[in-house]
Amino acid sequence: MTKFNIALLTLIFAMSACNESTNIVNESIAVESSNIIVSKTQFESSGFKLGTIEKKQFDKAISCYGDIYLPNKNKTIVSSLMSGTVGKFNLMEGQKVKKGQVLFTVSNPE
Repeated sequence: MTKFNIALLTLIFAMSACNESTNIVNESIAVESSNIIVSKTQFESSGFKLGTIEKKQFDKAISCYGDIYLPNKNKTIVSSLMSGTVGKFNLMEGQKVKKGQVLFTVSNPE
């Protein structure tokens, strides 16, 4: 009789497990845009002005940050957000440098 009760309980648990429903949740994926939308009132209140494209020379120096990587062959790769040529090099070979120290200046002929 106990074998019958165990088999009956196993059958009941198996049947109840089959009847469970799973809830499917729909997830929406937000797409980020790199565009900035400005309303007419925002445009007017911020003092924006429309104009034409023109070539101008900057009056002030532009600070740019880059990364210097030192590969195994002791060659340096320098990357920067602006293009140009190295103007003044402030260091000697083998000289120690500190974080934030100016290593060289980049000149842009434009």
